[in-house]
Amino acid sequence: MQLKDQDYLQGLKDADNAVLRQLYDKFLPPVVRLVESNSGSRDDALDIFQEAVMVLYRKVRQSDFQLTSALSTYIYAICRNHWMKRLNKKSFSEVSIKDDAVYKSEEDFMQEMEAQEKYRLFRAKLMKLGDDCRRILELFFKGVTMEKIADQCGLSSIGYAKKRKFQCKEQLLSMIKADAKYEELKYQ
Repeated sequence: MQLKDQDYLQGLKDADNAVLRQLYDKFLPPVVRLVESNSGSRDDALDIFQEAVMVLYRKVRQSDFQLTSALSTYIYAICRNHWMKRLNKKSFSEVSIKDDAVYKSEEDFMQEMEAQEKYRLFRAKLMKLGDDCRRILELFFKGVTMEKIADQCGLSSIGYAKKRKFQCKEQLLSMIKADAKYEELKYQ
């Protein structure tokens, strides 16, 4: 049976050994590849993964914890951060991981993931607008003047361009607020 992210979280919360075994089977291999490709061994990867599972266990026991990214991304980020810390302690110097990602704390990573989720919601709704509204807003967001927007979009005046921009922006906001994901992201 294929488990969903929430199934893994609930199984971890309930200390379900079968779910925990599946968690290891599914999420450990990428961590092993990460650690082995960055001066580590399989045993190091197992240690790092165990640390990540403990972090995740503590998080799911908190009543306000909400997973805002894919579980695989969350676990990988924890492992990556823990491995970088360990490498930094060994070498006493800045270490760069081969995937060229910049080191970030778990909190920074989660904030970045939340920002990306908000941006994805914004872009998805922007793409659902009509061509004229989408074009007006894209030009506006790029900092194009209202005069140039009116000219490029074939609008009769700057005043009408401002009115259309306002209407399009309101339509976009309504679409975003009507999406279930908006409520989830609003309180983060």
